[in-house]
Amino acid sequence: MLSNLRDLWQARAQMTFPRAFSLVLRARYRGTLLLLLLILSGCAYRVARQELRLVPGESEIRNYQLAIPVFDNLSSRTSGSESVLTDAFRSRWARVSNVSIVNSNSELFLLGKITEWSLNSGRDLFTGTAVTQSFGGLSELQSSVANMVLHVEIKVELLRNVGGAQQVIWSKTLKGSKSFEAYNRLDEKSGSSSSPMIQESRERLALRRLAEDLANSSIESFRENF
Repeated sequence: MLSNLRDLWQARAQMTFPRAFSLVLRARYRGTLLLLLLILSGCAYRVARQELRLVPGESEIRNYQLAIPVFDNLSSRTSGSESVLTDAFRSRWARVSNVSIVNSNSELFLLGKITEWSLNSGRDLFTGTAVTQSFGGLSELQSSVANMVLHVEIKVELLRNVGGAQQVIWSKTLKGSKSFEAYNRLDEKSGSSSSPMIQESRERLALRRLAEDLANSSIESFRENF
């Protein structure tokens, strides 16, 4: 009987010690792990806020004032996309730690031109009949969901005023596409679409996301060249 109790106690001790040792190690290095995570997050923040040398050839990186006028629209589309793209570029370049966005009277200018804007419909995702209820009773509406593709191409240039003349520092053509679902509901009697606002809102959202992508691409492209 005593021998069995002794064996059980020894087995418990052998099982408890590694677990206790593991808990001690976890408590000891928990603070070190937290400190390491804080250091890594700080490094990621500094990378995101990395400074840029906007004027090549300068020995030191300094603070710059950059003006980004409203983009010119050379495409056939007049949907207000100029302001959407301009706002996205101002917001993205303002996140560079040594760049301040100003309205005018700046040494540096970032000019943008919309050279291509297109909206094409892809394959239909759904086509069918929907039954809706109104004051006049039940009615059938022909509904369809199509995959629309928005394509935008722009040319951006970084210019510097030198003695009254403008010097081109950097120039790049950027292009991108965004797809979104467009809902089209046709009235059986009139044959006209009853949901144009839905497509317009989805188109504006796709344009904003595409503008953000193009603004990020401009920063990446500039870093690759300088």
